[in-house]
Amino acid sequence: MTMSRVYIGNLSSRVTDRELEHFFRGFGKIRDVMLKNGFGFVEFDDHRDAEDAVYELNGRELCGHRVVVEISHR
Repeated sequence: MTMSRVYIGNLSSRVTDRELEHFFRGFGKIRDVMLKNGFGFVEFDDHRDAEDAVYELNGRELCGHRVVVEISHR
């Protein structure tokens, strides 16, 4: 099974689901957004979109925090 879920770490506590979805929306169809305290997950329809998002967004800034973006292994 190929993973299409992306883990996002080091999130600001101010980030909303909508901001997180906006941050990722240019990479493909988003199936689900899950936001926790300081981290979250975004699930794409296609694993290639998830891989593209990781490549482009890891280390980028979102709401004043440099976020960690990687393929989720859960």
